[in-house]
Amino acid sequence: MLGGLTAALVLRRLGEARTVGLALALDAAGALALTQASLRVVLAGFVVMGLAVSWLLVGYATARQRLTPPRLQGRVTSATDVLINGPQTVSIALGALLIDLVDYRILLLSIVAVLLACGGVLGIRPRQAHDHRRQQAGRQLTAPDDQTT
Repeated sequence: MLGGLTAALVLRRLGEARTVGLALALDAAGALALTQASLRVVLAGFVVMGLAVSWLLVGYATARQRLTPPRLQGRVTSATDVLINGPQTVSIALGALLIDLVDYRILLLSIVAVLLACGGVLGIRPRQAHDHRRQQAGRQLTAPDDQTT
């Protein structure tokens, strides 16, 4: 609940890219906490991950809606759902297979590494996303309107 209540404030202060980057870093911290033996640390990790997922979804959805022309909102939403949910389904199956072969802490540490790398890129280089938006806006002003549905 705290994540939902604070997401707008964080988004306003950091922008979409940095909000998502921070959310990924917090998710990594939460995943790292899951490698510990202390129940308190693990529970704190879950709280941090709960906060992170709200910020992640709000930042991502805001960027998607703001950067997509109104006439393409449905298509882009459907396409991103497929691009997110397809690999997620495969990762669940792969995780179920790997958990029998590899210690769960090693799997969590690999998740931490990937989350930190992705969050770092968004945290350090959000300007590229901003420049890309400007380029796209310029193309939209000069490109003919797509009348197909």
